[in-house]
Amino acid sequence: MAQKLKAIIPPLLTPLTDGFNLDVSAVNRLIEHLILGGVHGVFILGTTGEATGLRYDVRQEMIKETVLMGGDGGVNGGANLFPRLYVALYQASLDRDFQRMEQLQKQVMEVARMLYNIGKYGSSYLKGLKGAASLLGLCSPYLAPPFKQFKELEMEVISNNLKEIQSNIEKLGLSGHTQKYI
Repeated sequence: MAQKLKAIIPPLLTPLTDGFNLDVSAVNRLIEHLILGGVHGVFILGTTGEATGLRYDVRQEMIKETVLMGGDGGVNGGANLFPRLYVALYQASLDRDFQRMEQLQKQVMEVARMLYNIGKYGSSYLKGLKGAASLLGLCSPYLAPPFKQFKELEMEVISNNLKEIQSNIEKLGLSGHTQKYI
């Protein structure tokens, strides 16, 4: 690697109201506080940001607010599987191509719906991500204890969903990046 990666990027809390809606003014205060503190970026909707417990509309609003405040990047687990999809979404946002952004964001949400919500486990996101990565030949499906990989029936669902996602991504003109490595 020619260039070292270095920065202070705190995982951002997701401020909520007592009705579990996004507290937009608190988001603005928190980001301003961090910027004044000299951080180099923020990491939204991770574990610290309670992403898995938030409704999709709250997640979407959090993304919108951080973009409005100057955010222009992302840390996306799904990019492990479909890097070109996420890079294309990022580029569309830089180009302010709202039609393309909507099209690509819709597919990103389909990835989440079809791979991260299988079963009723707190670890479904990670099981789906690792399971799909294993089907693409990128890594094994094993998770660190105490978690366990999906069983055969769940992996069959992941496999079928993965094929549909790959087909949809190809229709978006992003083919060639979802090949199997095995």
